[in-house]
Amino acid sequence: MEKTFKKIEQFIMRNNISRWLLFLPTSVLSAFIVGFLVQLIINIAFSYFGIYDDVKLFRYIIEGFFCGFTLMYVAGYIAPNKIGKIIILLILLSLCVVQIISIFINNNNDYMLLLYGALLLLGAYIANKLLTEKSIKNT
Repeated sequence: MEKTFKKIEQFIMRNNISRWLLFLPTSVLSAFIVGFLVQLIINIAFSYFGIYDDVKLFRYIIEGFFCGFTLMYVAGYIAPNKIGKIIILLILLSLCVVQIISIFINNNNDYMLLLYGALLLLGAYIANKLLTEKSIKNT
């Protein structure tokens, strides 16, 4: 079983086209999974202590950071070139801009989305720094 996974990993890591086809869906899927797990853990923890008012703020803070971090880290691992990282950062930046525009156009007073977007970018930035440091150490 391990040999099969190693062969698949070697095929993906050797072939640039498969990296480009797999890095974005895999990183987005992993970010959704992390977001779901963070939301589940926070809901269980806060319901255990009987605190329901601060769940939304705490969830936006933790989920935004970890989703951005996971998205960037997985994409940077699968497609370690600078172009892939730039594409992910641009996607995250455009998501934040869309959130800002939707808040002001729809007169929606949910400014937690701004915090979520900022922490999404912060998590992606930290993951990018970690990947950059790791690649410098490996060379």
